Amino acid sequence: MTQKVFKTSTGKEKVIDLQFGDIAKIPAEAIITAINPGGDWYGGIDGVIYERCGQQFHNQAEDAMPLQDKQVIVAKKKTPHDAKFTDVIFVVDALKVFLNQIIQAALSGANTYGYKHVSLPAIRTGVMLGVVEPNAEQAVIQLLRGIDQHFVDFPDSTVEHITFVIWEPMLVHENNPTPQSIGGRLKQKLLNGVTN
Repeated sequence: MTQKVFKTSTGKEKVIDLQFGDIAKIPAEAIITAINPGGDWYGGIDGVIYERCGQQFHNQAEDAMPLQDKQVIVAKKKTPHDAKFTDVIFVVDALKVFLNQIIQAALSGANTYGYKHVSLPAIRTGVMLGVVEPNAEQAVIQLLRGIDQHFVDFPDSTVEHITFVIWEPMLVHENNPTPQSIGGRLKQKLLNGVTN
């Protein structure tokens, strides 16, 4: 596990770490994930949430429709599930703005609701790669910029720990080496800082 510990301008200690595996098996108070505004929520993390938790979280997002870009829906656990996260923080991503703005909106929502530990997948690095950010490196840079800006804007944020999760089974697919490169880029940028 790669981990970075830093302090905000007000001296609050924050932790960002990188793990490989199934996001549903990694403990967190909530996972952050992007959803489109149209309600087409089928793949990737949506599938993990459906499989482990049923429809309870997506039903809450559906109840909030119509959805607007950067809108945050904090979906609370209503029935028991077997995932290691408790709640889901959905952030609406219409693929119109850079990822840093989506991440800032999601973390602002996490702060508003008092979450301390959140996890998030490598958003916009799968089928959405290239729609806004031209490549994986730019997606990683924008993701980390969103986190940095959150802690500049909210140095006393309740969010103390962010876990990036790269889905490990994808690493073995010979035709899709992107997650490994994303993990490597995240590790490098976490340890060395965002320079571009």
